[in-house]
Amino acid sequence: ELLRRADGTSRFRARGHEIYTTATVLDAEARLLDTGRQVGGPAVAEGTVTSVTAAKLPGRDHPLSLDQATAITQIATSGRSLDVLVGPAGSGKTATMAGLRAVWEAHYGAGSVLGLAPSAAAAEVLAAELGVDTENVAKWLHEHHQESGRLNRIAQLRAELRSSRASPRRRSLLRRHLATAEEEVARWRLRRGQLVIVEEASLAGTFALDELVSAATDARAKVLLVGDQAQLSAVEAGGAFAALVADRNGSAPELSDVRRFHHEWEKRASIELRQGNDSAIGHYDDHDRITSGDRDQMLDALYLAWKDDTKAGKTSLMIAGDLGTVRELNARARADRVAGGQVTQGGVEVAGGTTAGVGDQVLTRQNNRRLVAARRWVRNGDRWIVTATRPDGTMTVKRSNGAACVDLPADYVKDHVELAYASSAHRAQGRTIDTAHAMISPTTTREVLYVSASRGREGNWLYVDTHYDPDPGTAHGETTESLTAGEVLAAVLRNEGADVAAHEVIRREQHEAEGMERLSAEYLTLATLAQEERWRALLEHSGLTDAELGTVRSSEARGPLMAALRQAEARGLDIEAAFPQLVAGRSLADAFDVAAVLHGRVDRWSRAAAGRRRGADNLIAGLIPRAKGVTDPEMARALAERDRAMEQRARALAERAIEAGESWIKRLGRSPSDPVRWAQWVCEVSTIAAYRDRWHIIGERPLGEAPRLERIEQMGQCRLAQEAATRAIVISERRQGYEQSDGGPEAQVQVQMGLER
Repeated sequence: ELLRRADGTSRFRARGHEIYTTATVLDAEARLLDTGRQVGGPAVAEGTVTSVTAAKLPGRDHPLSLDQATAITQIATSGRSLDVLVGPAGSGKTATMAGLRAVWEAHYGAGSVLGLAPSAAAAEVLAAELGVDTENVAKWLHEHHQESGRLNRIAQLRAELRSSRASPRRRSLLRRHLATAEEEVARWRLRRGQLVIVEEASLAGTFALDELVSAATDARAKVLLVGDQAQLSAVEAGGAFAALVADRNGSAPELSDVRRFHHEWEKRASIELRQGNDSAIGHYDDHDRITSGDRDQMLDALYLAWKDDTKAGKTSLMIAGDLGTVRELNARARADRVAGGQVTQGGVEVAGGTTAGVGDQVLTRQNNRRLVAARRWVRNGDRWIVTATRPDGTMTVKRSNGAACVDLPADYVKDHVELAYASSAHRAQGRTIDTAHAMISPTTTREVLYVSASRGREGNWLYVDTHYDPDPGTAHGETTESLTAGEVLAAVLRNEGADVAAHEVIRREQHEAEGMERLSAEYLTLATLAQEERWRALLEHSGLTDAELGTVRSSEARGPLMAALRQAEARGLDIEAAFPQLVAGRSLADAFDVAAVLHGRVDRWSRAAAGRRRGADNLIAGLIPRAKGVTDPEMARALAERDRAMEQRARALAERAIEAGESWIKRLGRSPSDPVRWAQWVCEVSTIAAYRDRWHIIGERPLGEAPRLERIEQMGQCRLAQEAATRAIVISERRQGYEQSDGGPEAQVQVQMGLER
């Protein structure tokens, strides 16, 4: 009752933070997830897969790697109607798809593989790499919608042919129309046993994938989605690819060897960046790949580095997360090239209000099948060089990688042509170049950072705005607080921007509601309220002066002090008798923060006293002191519910990690075979699992990579988790005793876990 609003809602839930979706989105996702779990679809015998993958692929001078061959085997033999392939940037997805095509056609025959991609430019690249028919997803769906009309037309033509009134000339014309209609149906209809590969699947919208997969299921064909959920997602409702990968519970086929980068360290760093691991920042910093300063300084440095690379004959790209910065960099590059005589100053207006003249590099941003250059129509994402401009706004361009030319109408130029020296991360995704130079600010998302830092084979450089001002028009000069490059990049890694499927949002919300962070926060809030009167009385009768009591009540350390009192009591210590003695033990007259000083005294006394009487701890999941002496039935019930939930959560996380053989578990020794010792070991592992969950610890070490303990609460829990880790190893090694000393098991365990100070 105390924590309910007047409208009956809980104060533990913020107002206005509800998340909405639609039944249409949920239904589409549910169909995709259901299809992704189905087996019994087209498959290839394992012997066929082995014989094909063991040989060199046509047109390639090297065989498939082990991870590529393994992924192909998983996909070809799975029998799943909807499958996935996860490929980090530069991991050889194209070669893997080529190998899969060879395997599939060895069983189902030539033409049994169809390639699709979210964009026409990506589809064209896929066609060149795989040598199969490809199209963009939107075009294929458009043609698929025409099938019923074409079938009706075929029925009408056949009916008229059967009519005896048709003249021979008319019958000949009808036969030609019928053949054309039947060819169109065959061209756009999926066939039984066909494999449909969708490249860059993270960029495909949920509704488009749902419709495509439904059509494939009806035809008894197989769909393979290829992509990377850590890269950018669809502009429309998306996240389906990531949800399908997550639904496989770690068993989705995935390429593990990154091949794009020339430097071995950059391969490792890109994977850590993809995982959102802060340790990646150190790798880039150690190799001088990070430059920092204010925005103008970074734009200067970025541009000059790109200019040097292009002068050296390298394919290089400037990348930014927002279109405003992209336009600014494009305008600067053009002005410099005009000054250098490489580009004419005059020209025609293009999208964004800028000018493009003869010699400029431009990008077309809309598919137009009526505009053709040497039998290849103009696609969204095609790159060109301007060869002529005219007063009426029209433009002649030739392909940047060839001589084919096309005339672009004035309205197309004004709305759908842009300068191409700089690019957004979305437009850069899927490209491989020599070097990349990326502008990073505190608003950049992890996905944009990862894509931007993984385009260049030879190197990728980050230019970090450490003086970011979201509203420079109202800035106050030097009063804007600056950050370090490391702080900005660490925040970027926590800033996930990928679209998330509604089913995944539901899972995350449930995970958060059941997580240690929320449950422990609610428990401590309830405990503070339930014990407030008791702790107030304890403080008032402890010997503190009125002035000292006032400072304790207003101190930020009051909460940690109350938590320390609960922890001492949970360890079976007599707080009522000891606290007045701790207050009187030494004068508080010169204390800057009385509450902080008392917290330190209680904590030291509690640890020393508990060390002399082990086994008395009464901690939830080995971390959180249980509140004692709660007399209000409703409060007691609320506390008990969260107590059970946290214990169950810790145990479930521990058992899941043990079953999965996670790397941090291996540092705690082998699981004991003796049932009694196994139960003891799992209990200690549960404490560490609870700590990792509470503080969002990732990585191979039980307590994370050199944890930065900035909060008193975490400091105490880290110590408890360290003690649990020591006991877990002692139990695993079948030692009978346990002691804490600088040269004893604890020191050895800290070295084993990488926790040495």
